[in-house]
Amino acid sequence: MTAQSFDQAKANGFAKTMIVVLGHVTPSLMSSRGHRIGMFNTLANMVGRTSTNNIEYNPTDKTYTLPLKDAACLRHVNIPNKISVFSQYISLLGTVEGEIIAFSQTIAKSLTPQINAFIRSWPESILRP
Repeated sequence: MTAQSFDQAKANGFAKTMIVVLGHVTPSLMSSRGHRIGMFNTLANMVGRTSTNNIEYNPTDKTYTLPLKDAACLRHVNIPNKISVFSQYISLLGTVEGEIIAFSQTIAKSLTPQINAFIRSWPESILRP
């Protein structure tokens, strides 16, 4: 294996990508909760509001509303367009992550000799282009 040089610009680029990923996961978890407690249905059924944001707050009457354009993919009644239902799988994956890692480590340990033999059988041109 050849030594790699550290590229700070590439490391910074990857760090920024990971921050964006984390920024997208948080709303996904929040939409999962909103879906599961029926919040989107409740907000969408409130009439008389329009907004360009996902959820609008009216400080005068202290209410929240969900615009129809957003409700179209979040409410229970819009199957198969209900995207929020898939957000709950992000939370679910988090609950089983430890078991997945333990299983993967067990498999990796038991298959290491076979994996190494398989990799050794590859032509040099594949391993080091």
